[in-house]
Amino acid sequence: MFSVAADLSTVPPFGVAGSAVVLVTAGYLMALAPLGRRRFRRLRAARRTDPGALVAFYRRNVTGTMGLLLPVAVVLLVVPGLQPAQLGLAWPHGPSAGRALDLFVGLVASVLFTGMWWRRMARRGQPVPRPRRLETLLPATHAEYRWACAVSISAGICEEVVFRGLLVMAGIAAGWPPIIAALAAGALFGGTHLYQGRLGMLLTTALGLALTWFFVATGSLLFPIVLHILIDLRGLVMVPAVTTSAEPVQRSTA
Repeated sequence: MFSVAADLSTVPPFGVAGSAVVLVTAGYLMALAPLGRRRFRRLRAARRTDPGALVAFYRRNVTGTMGLLLPVAVVLLVVPGLQPAQLGLAWPHGPSAGRALDLFVGLVASVLFTGMWWRRMARRGQPVPRPRRLETLLPATHAEYRWACAVSISAGICEEVVFRGLLVMAGIAAGWPPIIAALAAGALFGGTHLYQGRLGMLLTTALGLALTWFFVATGSLLFPIVLHILIDLRGLVMVPAVTTSAEPVQRSTA
């Protein structure tokens, strides 16, 4: 299942400098878990009185997520012979690319279909299959919707480059079996979603493993990035907050 594309299996050792960058990055991501939960609780309390709380939360999220690209750039500079393509910055290729493409198309269709179906359910006031606590993150104004899209896109790109491209490949470069590298990165990925509760952490860990398969099978982060963005857009933008009111939700023009 986790056979590695040829160019990924030849990634050079990260050495002392590259390994130090990876360890610092992993430590930072571990520290984000409790910090993210505290920020989420503050947001939940602030939204009752502060109309700009969600936009400010989104803005900090986008800035912090984009900052995750810094250690990737540093690793590319300090690890001799390491190429961007070996971190997944390449087009899908290899003998498994065709099978991965078929699965990718099916998953994209599934995400879009379920998003439209859940959207109808939410507008009818019916519960949708997502943790209730995530209702706190759902936008209501035009400004919030724009920033929700920015959050989804930045997370889809930056998190995949770090959790799949950097961390999984660092494990493989260190001699770990691909499945162990994937499990370690997936567990860390799930841990950063601590604010979603235990079920949310388990689901994001499973999602991370699935996205890792696309990466190692095709040598590319293209499919994981697109799927990640679509899943986040479905959760934040496509499916609105559940309301039992017959009146449409009022949105500001901010």
